[in-house]
Amino acid sequence: MPDSNKNAVFGIAERLDLDNIPPGASLLSVVVYRLSRLLRAQTEQVLSYSGVLSVVDWRIILGLFMRPSATQKELIEFVLMHQAQVSRSLAMLEDQGLIKSERSMQDKRARLFSLTQRGLEIYQQNSPTITEFCEAIDQCLSPAETKQFLDFNMRIAKASMESGNNLAESRTKKAS
Repeated sequence: MPDSNKNAVFGIAERLDLDNIPPGASLLSVVVYRLSRLLRAQTEQVLSYSGVLSVVDWRIILGLFMRPSATQKELIEFVLMHQAQVSRSLAMLEDQGLIKSERSMQDKRARLFSLTQRGLEIYQQNSPTITEFCEAIDQCLSPAETKQFLDFNMRIAKASMESGNNLAESRTKKAS
């Protein structure tokens, strides 16, 4: 293995810091969280080549490409980010002329967002790079490993939800 690849691999291990799990923490939860942060940082690095987009911005643009007209609430659900982050990005993207908004005819309180021609061009410029990046990540596992990875994640999600619900239930009973 060339030295540069060795350093990259060791850098990943250091970033995941698997030997340093806080006492009482879930090993699986900590590893998933750290891996998520690493993947987000790498995505941000890839997006930085565009010069204009953050991960939230990209997810909004992607969401509006997939669904040409969406409310802020729909975009928050799509991008899986906090409302404040999405609100800031929507305002900035609108100021930059990448998206536009108009009042919803069905709900006068809601605004409908859509891509401008310039926003569509930004999507088209960045989509191939993001797709290449994502495909490279997905190709690191065989189809069988991918299925197993997804199954493991579903089991972890289920265990987290069940544990959280059980704890909440027991706390409620104790408080009664």
